[in-house]
Parts: sequence; C-alpha cells; structure tokens
Amino acid sequence: MSGYIMHFHELDSSSLPEVGGKGANLGEMSKAGFPVPPGFCLTTSAYRDFLATSPEMDELLELLVTLQPDRLGEISKLGKQVRDHLQSLTVPAGIQAAIIDA
Repeated sequence: MSGYIMHFHELDSSSLPEVGGKGANLGEMSKAGFPVPPGFCLTTSAYRDFLATSPEMDELLELLVTLQPDRLGEISKLGKQVRDHLQSLTVPAGIQAAIIDA
C-alpha cells in the first residue's frame, strides 16, 4: 500500500480514521460477503497531501469557520469558491501513481 489508497478488502471498522465511514463500511460489507464490487478508497493522507498543494486552502478554511449558519448566501458563495479552487489544483504525482497502480 502506498499510503494513499486502501482496497475494500483491506478495510473494516478500524479503518475509519484512514478512509472515513463510507470506506470502512464498504470494507465491512465486503468481508461479510455482500456483493461489493472491487475497489479502493483514497486515504486521509492522500487528501491532506492534496490540500497541501494549495497555499490558499488554509485561508479558505478559516473563512468557513467565520460564517454564520443563517447566512446561506454567503455559505453558498464561499462553498462554490472552495469547490472551484479544489478543482483547479493538480493532483500530486504520487497520488496519481497510487491510483494508476491500484
């Protein structure tokens, strides 16, 4: 394993910190014999390394913290800004390689 991916058959409830709830549940279902197609999850390490490519991300996340829950227009606007920014980033070569090798 590269540290960036984990296959469903490697996952179970103890994998929650590495792949989140959906990934851990896919692993549990796979191990229990449910018809889960072969696949993998990107790990939280991959996500952190992806975010680290953006010098602006910390500032955007800080702005999210300051939003008031009743200001839906501002939330929507900043949410779009974050999405657009994330989509503009290049996935690091190591993460790309791990996905291709998966």
